[in-house]
Amino acid sequence: MSPSSPGLTQVSQQQIGVTGERCVTDGVCVSADVLTHALAALGTVFFALAVLLAISRLHDAVDALDAERDRTDRERDAFAAFVDRVAEIDAENPRLTDGGPMAVRGAGAGRLPAVVDAYRETVMAVEHYDDEYDDTLPEHMAAEFGDDVALAVQNGVILSPQLKRTLRASGLQAKQRRERLLAALDAESESLTASTRALSAIDDTLASVDPDPDRSRDDLVADWHAVQATDEDARSLLADRQSDIHEQRHVVGQAGGPTTLYEYVYGSLPSSYPVLSVGTNAVERTRDLRQRLSRSIVRN
Repeated sequence: MSPSSPGLTQVSQQQIGVTGERCVTDGVCVSADVLTHALAALGTVFFALAVLLAISRLHDAVDALDAERDRTDRERDAFAAFVDRVAEIDAENPRLTDGGPMAVRGAGAGRLPAVVDAYRETVMAVEHYDDEYDDTLPEHMAAEFGDDVALAVQNGVILSPQLKRTLRASGLQAKQRRERLLAALDAESESLTASTRALSAIDDTLASVDPDPDRSRDDLVADWHAVQATDEDARSLLADRQSDIHEQRHVVGQAGGPTTLYEYVYGSLPSSYPVLSVGTNAVERTRDLRQRLSRSIVRN
């Protein structure tokens, strides 16, 4: 090992086969040098494909996050509009009889049609409703406001002052849930942007490395140290991202129970943790490159 290449793995000439011939099949033999160059070229091709796949995963994550933010923003505005619509509907007190309160049944009796129309024309009118929910009005209202409120609207006779207050309060709570989710999505967007920038820089560094054994020893050693530094950057990014994930306490209510923000946003992707997936892939590539550079240095 040369003093100028500290930490490099020693690989013997015999291990990497720098002399003699290798037979790749019966009767077909090539020199070890030719085979080494061919394998190096093939490795470079697979490396380039890995880089492109990693970058595409990050782009897919950005698209998924942007789409979720757009849906959440629309739902927040829809619930705000519903609350305004309910505020405009006149409440009615039940008439009293000797036997107690009795609701008035008239042309407007039934399922509080004004409230139902308001919910359909605001909350259920968002563009993604059918794709995202495809629930009936009672089902969706029960999920957002609770079973009692949904039943009161479904089976009630009039919009009482108490039910009106409950509907407005429930609508505001649904709006506020979207606002909290939007804040979490914005924080994730900043983190994802920073991680994408860092991983792109790592990819650029790795793409510039050439493990060709015919290059000068000094250049190969310089590349080895560059890859080593990049490995440290990738591991640091992974540690930071893991910390962000552990500190992220925002959960999203789903039909199957609460789920993390990452699983909620990135659940349709190959990995619910795309930065960790791409970062881990980068670490694996740095290890592969260091090994290839080490062999080239020993050959040099």
